[in-house]
Amino acid sequence: MSFLQDEEMEMSKKKVTNRVLKYVDKTKPTQELAPMLYRWLELFETCVRNKDYDTAKTIFHEKVIGAGKDGASIGIDNLFENDFKKSWDEYNNFALDQDSAHIIPCERTFVVLCPYTSKSRILMGKDRKGIISVTLRFFETKLLCLHIHTN
Repeated sequence: MSFLQDEEMEMSKKKVTNRVLKYVDKTKPTQELAPMLYRWLELFETCVRNKDYDTAKTIFHEKVIGAGKDGASIGIDNLFENDFKKSWDEYNNFALDQDSAHIIPCERTFVVLCPYTSKSRILMGKDRKGIISVTLRFFETKLLCLHIHTN
């Protein structure tokens, strides 16, 4: 690669980075969509706390991709059977810190990074802190999760 190509590539990376960073903001997205995003997070939190898998399935796309400590799960049934039904049992008092959430909007799709806390059953009730990242998309009037990663 020539020096000029290296310089052009570096400039291109900066443009992309600046474009993404411009949208990383702790403020809520548009007035119209913000309540739906935060309602999704609240419903997810409630489902985890109550181990309510049936309600939780209504907020995930059928072809959702999940990533967790046991690897990737593709499809809603795999995600719930191979990941959520195992991992949600580890959580007590699961709580999302919505005030610290970062939201990256892109038309009708949003990437949300949100810290959480819980009491770990495996760690004998010790505090557990982590972060979830979800990709949410509006389908007509419904907000569904396309991807989720917790750690």
